Amino acid sequence: MKKSDFKFSNPILLKTNFLVNKEFKNNENVVIDNSFNVSINRDESSNIAIVELTIEVGREELKTDVPFYIELVIGSAFSWDDVFDENTLQTLLSQNAPALLLSYARPIIHSLTSMTPFPAYNVPFYNFTEK
Repeated sequence: MKKSDFKFSNPILLKTNFLVNKEFKNNENVVIDNSFNVSINRDESSNIAIVELTIEVGREELKTDVPFYIELVIGSAFSWDDVFDENTLQTLLSQNAPALLLSYARPIIHSLTSMTPFPAYNVPFYNFTEK
């Protein structure tokens, strides 16, 4: 195995918003929606891009059918050597980078939700190759 030519710096937690629904009645069949937004800020003069992943868990309206709402933004600087063509680079920035950032956000979300009266929430795996 060889180290990748696509590198990243330590991810940084940029924002968290966490609301607990005090009106929520514990329900075994809770469906928690997740949504994602990927922001790529690429410096065209160098091989560096800042990628930010915004994750929303639940709904901010906190209707009685959701136990909480989380908005979390995590980002990192990604860099690469001149070995990638433009299509491969776009794939790395739009798919691989957010998947990596989600892996760093997952334990943060688990930790936040473990401090509620509800079971801790584990963000499922997502396929960033499909919109």
